[in-house]
Amino acid sequence: MSTFMARSFFAVIRRLGALAASEDDFVQYMTRELEAGTHEFRFQGVLGFGGKAYWDGQRAWVSCYSEDLTPERCALIDVTNAWLEEKFS
Repeated sequence: MSTFMARSFFAVIRRLGALAASEDDFVQYMTRELEAGTHEFRFQGVLGFGGKAYWDGQRAWVSCYSEDLTPERCALIDVTNAWLEEKFS
């Protein structure tokens, strides 16, 4: 993931409550070479303690722990992931 993409992705999760102070850590982590699997970054925010951002080398998405899901959080996740799919896929 390029630095530009990582900063754009962070801007999205910032709207979901990620702390501004974590932007540099997020960008540094997401721009590392993906050795295997998926990058996973916990940002918490409005998605609860388990609010996470993911990057698998081809797509970006957000989610949270199943026990934290509410109808409102499901709607936020759906809207956010649809936008991310459009912009990052």
